[in-house]
Amino acid sequence: MKKLFLGLMVTCGAWARPDSLIPPDPGYTNGFARSNPGYRQRAAESYEKTYFPVALAQLRRATGLPEDDLHRVLQGFVYRWLDRYVELEGHMPADDLAEVVGWLDGEMRERLHPKPTGSYERWKASPENSLAFLFRVHQ
Repeated sequence: MKKLFLGLMVTCGAWARPDSLIPPDPGYTNGFARSNPGYRQRAAESYEKTYFPVALAQLRRATGLPEDDLHRVLQGFVYRWLDRYVELEGHMPADDLAEVVGWLDGEMRERLHPKPTGSYERWKASPENSLAFLFRVHQ
């Protein structure tokens, strides 16, 4: 039993860096994934390069949290969002969006506790939020 548990721990540990919030690649093989090979990684890298600098600065000002922690949280959110988007073949209905954003909300609540989350909520809803497109339904 101990060997099984140890083997499971080693296997799980190999999937992600200890400080990473990025989930393992689900490896979808639907039409969207076949038509867009590598989409998850390419899109995430593009979002990090294009949108993260502004989003991180805004979120840091709004919450006072360390940028490296915010970066990990936003990475985790983006990858979860992209995973769901690929799974749903280029769509993000309201229920699925609420679930993915709910993950981000929980992570931010945990980090901001006991402070209120109003500043984070205002950033999320702000038209200046460079990641605002990820908080909208995509049909």
